[in-house]
Amino acid sequence: MQVYHGLISIIQECLVCALLLLCIPVSGLCAPDAPFMAVKSTAVAPVIDGELNDPAWIGAAAFRDFYLYSGEKPAGEQTRVYMTYNKSNLYIAFVCYDSRIADLKTAASIFAGDEVEVFIDPGRTCDYTHIAVDSSGKTYLAWQMGNRPSNLVVATKIFADRWQVEMAVPWKDIKWPAPGGAVSEWGVNFCRSNPRTKESSCWSPTITGFHNPLRFGIVTGMKVDAKQFYLAQQPAAKVASGALAVSTDKTFYCVEKELAANIRVNFEGSLGGKKILLSIKDNQGRKLTESPIASVLLTNRKNINISTLPPGDYTLAASLMEDSKVIGEAAQWFRKTKPMARPANNVEIKDGILYLNGKPHLPIVLYFGSGDWNRSCEISIKDVEDAANKGFNTLLPGWEFLKDDLLGEREKIWKPANDGSVNRIKNCSMTLMDVLNAAQKNNLQVIPYFGYMWRTEKLDDESRIRMGADIIEKYRNHPAVLCWHSNDETDGWVTLNQKTYKLYKEIDPYRPVFLNLIFAAAANKNAADILSTDPYPIGKTSILAVASHTDTLRRVTDGNPKQTCWLVHQMFFSPREGWPRCPTPKEERCMTFLSLNHGAKGLAYFGYSVEGTRKAGQRLTEELWQYMAELNSQTKEMSLPYLVGKDVEGFTSSNKDLDIAAKKYDGHTYVIVCNTSEKSINAEISVAGIKLPEKIEVLFERRFVDAKEASIADSFTGYDVHIYKL
Repeated sequence: MQVYHGLISIIQECLVCALLLLCIPVSGLCAPDAPFMAVKSTAVAPVIDGELNDPAWIGAAAFRDFYLYSGEKPAGEQTRVYMTYNKSNLYIAFVCYDSRIADLKTAASIFAGDEVEVFIDPGRTCDYTHIAVDSSGKTYLAWQMGNRPSNLVVATKIFADRWQVEMAVPWKDIKWPAPGGAVSEWGVNFCRSNPRTKESSCWSPTITGFHNPLRFGIVTGMKVDAKQFYLAQQPAAKVASGALAVSTDKTFYCVEKELAANIRVNFEGSLGGKKILLSIKDNQGRKLTESPIASVLLTNRKNINISTLPPGDYTLAASLMEDSKVIGEAAQWFRKTKPMARPANNVEIKDGILYLNGKPHLPIVLYFGSGDWNRSCEISIKDVEDAANKGFNTLLPGWEFLKDDLLGEREKIWKPANDGSVNRIKNCSMTLMDVLNAAQKNNLQVIPYFGYMWRTEKLDDESRIRMGADIIEKYRNHPAVLCWHSNDETDGWVTLNQKTYKLYKEIDPYRPVFLNLIFAAAANKNAADILSTDPYPIGKTSILAVASHTDTLRRVTDGNPKQTCWLVHQMFFSPREGWPRCPTPKEERCMTFLSLNHGAKGLAYFGYSVEGTRKAGQRLTEELWQYMAELNSQTKEMSLPYLVGKDVEGFTSSNKDLDIAAKKYDGHTYVIVCNTSEKSINAEISVAGIKLPEKIEVLFERRFVDAKEASIADSFTGYDVHIYKL
């Protein structure tokens, strides 16, 4: 039987009408802010050919009424999506209407042409799978970021008034959360980019760009064996091609008395009569200890005393023996480090807040560098002093300061991609030690970042790990070090981020580790003590991207009191990279207080540019740089209400452009209202359950407003922030 697209549409529309009469929530009808859809399974899988003429699509859930991702209006060119599933696959079909079908665009990059995207978040954990398909059938599948191999099956077809996509997504290719029972709700979104109309549209408007999992729609009804697929995705223990594989519980040991060795045997035949000899050798190859395992299993564990070993590099060697013959060997390098003195400054995270020497601390971090590769020779101690004078309390120096650490023989280890990287480091007029010492003199903290040291997709080079450890040990006792910056925008390298985090914590057990990402916080929640993302919206998208990124970070970190979240703010422009202009001072202030309103516990700004770069009209405007002193003074004054103040409910406004937070601290209530629009507005902030004084102070503006009985009336120019102190 042939069932054509037109017939499907008629049947689906009838179903939607029937559901509406029954008051069952349907996409765009009952829950416009978070559209809802129930999905049914199919007994017969569709043929993936782009035709959509299979019976499976008749009973499929229909998603329609696409809006621009900003939510401001319906898309000019509409899209319909159908979804069903069986025990093996998720089936999705797009129908993309286009009034000028001859102008469909394809490009080398999927995302540069006409394309559709699917976001699938089982359990709504914010750890999602991202799929993209263009009109020619090119595909992309990632776990948040990083195209990965998959068994995705896709077909596209172009008609006179539309183009269609049909796909089968194997359940095993979708990222699954740790099983805690059946997945009852799924975060799902369907998106489309139309370069001709410059429309980016969604089933569930995401406000700030497609990657906003807190704004995905909600899907129910899919009954899938989540545990089966989750377990299948866990990495199997690696066994070398030989008979043995050996690993240790750590790479760096300090005060530990024992090393835990894990030995896996890859041997065909009986293990009877065989034994394993474990020995520790120094860096000259001399055997220092030997421990036998008499009863050999496929997986073996042995604790070995290392308390008497002096600091140094060692090798744990394993030999599989049959009588006196060696039939398999493996080895693992490890290091015994010198005991680390407790840092002069005590840094810890409690209840999601960073404490410095026992006091709540709001880091105000400046990404510190020349801003122009050709001007690294111009940076000096005066720039450190300038940063301190502008009110920053922390510097995050880039890798250009690593002249003493990455050049010379070490270039053979980190293998620079080009001479430009080397020259930028070579020409820099300051070293990291210079920055640390200057920061200490100016009462600044520092977050060292070693860039190329461990920023590689697979950190499996022992010489590279050794080099990194040597560099960290060199700086770890400097009193200006606040924490360590492990990696930057390595969203798709989750295993690397987790491994790097573990190495930092082994070498320095006292300080937190900070990881900055583009948006994949959920996937990397176990890879840092401090997580941040960098939305950079100015000139690209709504300023509300700052709020949505912070909301996601809070969602990811709130369950762990020893983890906190910061936000990296845009303080630059780069037309070549797609950021056409620098934020204005008002936009910078609005972004700052938006992130604090939504729960950021640290502020970072990317990034600094030396005076020569600013005067050349590049990267950072002089106007914004000079304004940062005023802004940082304000955020410091508001830091304790934001960090330890209690949330106060009851402040609302009918104007959706206003973002409102209220904090009670030290006998006062602070109401922070951000106009997230470029438009000037007059608005009232309604107050419930709180008696207002007749006159209300507006902080930092030298004025008061008159309070009505249950509201505050005020005017806002574009991106204004008013802070009322009650």
